[in-house]
Amino acid sequence: MQVLSEADLVRDEPLGARKGSIGEKDDLLHHRVLAKRVAELAVSSVGNVNIALFGPWGSGKSSFHALLREELKKNPVKTQHITFDAWKNAGTGFRTNFLYEVAEQVDADVKISDTLFQSTSSVRGPLADLKWSTAVRVWTLVGFLGVIFFGLPALWTLIQLLLGVQRQYGSLFIENFSAFSSMAASGTVFVVVLLAVIELSKVTVSKSTPSHVAQFGKLFDNILDTKKKHRMVIFIDELDRCSPKDVMATLEGLRTFLGHPRCVFVVAFDREAVAGVIANELGQNVPRENAAPYYRTSGEYLDKIFQFQLALPPQPVHTFRRFAASLVRERGGVWGQLRAQSPDLLDRVVNILSPMHLASPRRTKVLLNDFAVNARVYEGMGFSWLERAEEIAVLTVLQTEFPRLAADLEKEPALMRFLYRQEVPTRQSLLDLVEQYSEGGAADGVPLDEVVGKDNRGEVAEQLEENLQRYLRLLRERHVPEPRADLIMMHSDGSLLAFNDPGVYHELLSAADMPRQDVINALSGASEHDLEQAIRYLLDQTEKETKDASDRLVVLAGEVAAELETINPDLARLLGGRASSSVERMTLQSVQGYSAAVAVVYTEAELKAVLNVAAAQADAGVVQVVKSLTDSLRDDDWESARDHMLPLVLQHALSVPDVASAFFVRFSQDLEAELSWKQIDALAAGLTAKAPEPVEPAAATAAAKTAAEEQDAENDAAYEGQREANRGIAAELAAGWAEMALGSEMRRDFLRILRRVEKNQGFFNLHDSLIDRDIERGQAAEANSLLLGAILERPPRAHSRWADKLDANATVSSSLKQDALHAVLALVAESGHETVRESGAAAAQRIAALPSDAFDHQKFDDLVHGDLATDWSEYSDSRFETQLRLLNVLDTLEAVHSDGTEDSERATDADRAELYVTATVAAQTEGADVRTIVLAVEKERPSFAASVAGRLTEAKPWEQAPPELPVRVILAAQHRALAGGVSITHLPPEAFFGIADAKLSRALAASWLSTAPLVSEVERLPNAASLPQEAWRRYGANATEEQRGAAWRFLMKKDGLLGQLRTLSEPGQAVTIYEETAAAVREAKTVAPRERAVKAFLALPATRDAADEVRAMIKVMAQDKKRTELALGLLLLRAYVSELSSTAVRTLRPLVSAWAEEGEGLVAKKDISWLVDRGFATKKSPLRDVVKRMSGRG
Repeated sequence: MQVLSEADLVRDEPLGARKGSIGEKDDLLHHRVLAKRVAELAVSSVGNVNIALFGPWGSGKSSFHALLREELKKNPVKTQHITFDAWKNAGTGFRTNFLYEVAEQVDADVKISDTLFQSTSSVRGPLADLKWSTAVRVWTLVGFLGVIFFGLPALWTLIQLLLGVQRQYGSLFIENFSAFSSMAASGTVFVVVLLAVIELSKVTVSKSTPSHVAQFGKLFDNILDTKKKHRMVIFIDELDRCSPKDVMATLEGLRTFLGHPRCVFVVAFDREAVAGVIANELGQNVPRENAAPYYRTSGEYLDKIFQFQLALPPQPVHTFRRFAASLVRERGGVWGQLRAQSPDLLDRVVNILSPMHLASPRRTKVLLNDFAVNARVYEGMGFSWLERAEEIAVLTVLQTEFPRLAADLEKEPALMRFLYRQEVPTRQSLLDLVEQYSEGGAADGVPLDEVVGKDNRGEVAEQLEENLQRYLRLLRERHVPEPRADLIMMHSDGSLLAFNDPGVYHELLSAADMPRQDVINALSGASEHDLEQAIRYLLDQTEKETKDASDRLVVLAGEVAAELETINPDLARLLGGRASSSVERMTLQSVQGYSAAVAVVYTEAELKAVLNVAAAQADAGVVQVVKSLTDSLRDDDWESARDHMLPLVLQHALSVPDVASAFFVRFSQDLEAELSWKQIDALAAGLTAKAPEPVEPAAATAAAKTAAEEQDAENDAAYEGQREANRGIAAELAAGWAEMALGSEMRRDFLRILRRVEKNQGFFNLHDSLIDRDIERGQAAEANSLLLGAILERPPRAHSRWADKLDANATVSSSLKQDALHAVLALVAESGHETVRESGAAAAQRIAALPSDAFDHQKFDDLVHGDLATDWSEYSDSRFETQLRLLNVLDTLEAVHSDGTEDSERATDADRAELYVTATVAAQTEGADVRTIVLAVEKERPSFAASVAGRLTEAKPWEQAPPELPVRVILAAQHRALAGGVSITHLPPEAFFGIADAKLSRALAASWLSTAPLVSEVERLPNAASLPQEAWRRYGANATEEQRGAAWRFLMKKDGLLGQLRTLSEPGQAVTIYEETAAAVREAKTVAPRERAVKAFLALPATRDAADEVRAMIKVMAQDKKRTELALGLLLLRAYVSELSSTAVRTLRPLVSAWAEEGEGLVAKKDISWLVDRGFATKKSPLRDVVKRMSGRG
């Protein structure tokens, strides 16, 4: 393991910070060209020059400064490069700090510090106030001493010569010099005294530092005058780092020193940041008038200060990635290890550490150094950091660029996985975070990093969000691994990696010290896998904890197990070992979990242990455990376990019916598994509400009676409420009905419970609705079986509730069919209530019709025949229908042996016929209505109906009063027989003679006529010719052609109505009838007989065989030329024109044409037109002119 070293870290220093020139390869941001132009501008411009250099924070402005310094050195013009750090020297003393920095860097008089910073000063006298330099002061002192030592002897010598001393100047000067030399000590004393006088002339007084712009300006000029041949280039950096107040103070203070002809100011800053400060400060402090504001924009303010405004060139996205690569490409430390690990690993890491939004060399260095520190930290914690380098790089970027997301990752380590893979978590708290950070998610208004300022807070926050989403998309596109939870949470022992959601592991770390419910709540939404791992972790930790803590963890493991949908065998074995030893301290939920484990690794002993402990819990606890076992037990273990569970289920079934219902569903999987009658009755009793006893009044007073009535009403309401509640419980118990195994005893037992509830109308409704559900699902065989079971147990309700639900196409068990049918038939045979008998017989019919295997039905024959043998004390439709249905039951049972034809003989025909005869005679005896008998016989087989009619006819019941009753039955039976083509023995006319009611007699006679008796018999019936047309139509339909001919002659003889003749003849008549009728037409001597004969002939169906007769009749009538008969001739022609041959038409044309010309005025013009159209008019017939005139008028 290596320590964090200098090789790991990239120096945060600008270009040129170290000795040596800046090479082209170092100028990755390509700032030299701009630096060169700024240097040229600085040395070539006349007068003062102020340059603003714009560039975002961290864009390399400081490195630009180093490049500018190099370019200035290359220029032949002497320049002095001065650097001023505005951030470092910001504040109210800007001018002082600025002058001090300038003085220091130009090597001005060091005593400038006294001028700038001391608070006291000396006031000199006239001599002391002379501003002499040190050299001047030295030469002045030397001169002064020269005057003393040489000047005075020379002056004294000159004076002596002027006064007349006669000596040579030279010898006299030497003499005087010698004399004055002895005065050297005195001269020295004199000089000392003189200097003392000068010093004493200074007076120390209190004086403030420079405070006026003019004072600072003068000091600045004095400093610059120390290098009068140099052009000063002052570079002011870090202005955009200052506070808004210091930015304005710096700009305002800077204006003090602008304007010096040999001074060039280059001020570097982020224009957007500084412009915002200017706008804000000027808006608050500068009075504005709309007409003439001082500054309309921040740019105008800057224009007042800087004549030149330049910007560092914008950098492409890849610039900073390449810049980062250049910084670490040849470095050692972590960077060298990355290169050694894999040729391209270093490049991948650098790419990850260079997100697209990166726009600052300084930020690039921050990310590189943060990564190096993180790598060493993880290495120290035992991580294989080289293998996880890309994950560490991603985490580094998130921590540095998106600190809020990084903070949330520490709380929810799985967040990154879901963001990265765009998956949807199940835990709500995690889902909320995923949605918050997902692209297009619901932002909560909190930016990904703290935003400085308020004006553009929203814009900055949106940009951060966009940067994050772009970065995540790029990671996914490059398949960069996301930081896993162990890295985020700095756990290197591998435990955390077993969890899909590290948040689960995070919660488990303090599980032994937290309330169990808090842990369970925290694990809500965790995946099945993570819950399993949680159980393993908790059970593993029990070995490392105290007994009390260990027991808490065991209980908690069971509670977590209860949250699992399924428990795998390995995990179940881990839990199963704890079920027997620690279960006594279990909570309800924990017992559920351990019971689920028992279900997977089942043993009878452990099952009993869990059930025993569960029994100590609340009632609901037992049922919950049963539910867990019901859901989880394997089929091989279920048969043994269910017997132990069943008593508990039944005991608590009414309190938690949904769980009991689920148990019943699985219980039903064994088709033979059943409840005992005792258990069935116990559940039925539990569902039965006890009816309240009537309240007896406490006294005989009205008030006491009222109170008793009110109490009765209250008790009744409570009773009804309990019944309603019990019905609801039953419905919940039935919730699993559809899932119960078809054909199981459990299904039958459940219906038995519902049928045994007292006063159970509502329960019967539920009972029937369950069967209806089977029917709706197409389970007809199951429904039939259940219905037969219900009928067997409750036969009185068979017809009203269940018989109609039986499906005649669904096969049933023959034994169940026999039992149910016997129960119903026994009820019919034993009951004295006609309603019960009738409904029972109807139900028996439905049961008998169900398909099943054949069985011996002798016992049913005996029951039915025994019922038929009872005497008819009085006639009733109900008894007749009941016994008829009983015979139908026997016939239905026998049907399996029939030949299948509709009219085949039945075994019960003799009994059935006897029943009709007996019932008819009984009804006649009592004068009862026989409509039911009539309706019944009309539905019988034709052959059987004929036999019934024959037996009744033989008995001659019309000889007894009232005769019309048996006659109606006989006629109905005869009509049924005739409808089937079966011949009958007709009633004699005497059967109608005794009917007193003329209307009824006529109706029955008409019905008798319809049976087509012999005409000789009809002639014996009074007024037979006046019977209705319908009767004669039916007579014609049932009679032979010979009988119809005889009936025609009878009606013609009796002057029967044309309608009777027509309906009688609809089936057709023999040719002889046509001939006889035509002869009557020809032989008629007068119009009336002929007209009657013609109309009778026209009542016969028109046939080609009769055409010759028609031709003969027309010929005779035309030859007679009776105009009044022309209309009759037209009727014949119209009826038979299609039957007449063309030869017949040619033969008749001249006769008919002449006849029509004679009688043209007696018939309608349209009839004349029809004759012409049909060719019955000769070519020269005037009839044609008549038709033409008609056409002309038309």
